[in-house]
Amino acid sequence: MVLPSVGPMELALIFLILLLIFGPTKLVDLARSLGAAIHEFRRGVEVGEEVAAQSSKPAPRRSEEKSETASQ
Repeated sequence: MVLPSVGPMELALIFLILLLIFGPTKLVDLARSLGAAIHEFRRGVEVGEEVAAQSSKPAPRRSEEKSETASQ
């Protein structure tokens, strides 16, 4: 199933409807909170990728840890 594309006229109509429903001040607050949510989501994805990269590293074996502590 092919979805129709959204052109500039459709975007302008959606923006106008949102402006009429919420008003100019509330629309600015909504846009600001949406931007903050996107920022937090991206930061969470980056942290998740870092954790996944660290957890994919093999842990040292117990025998290697003992030999390192014995040599010190």
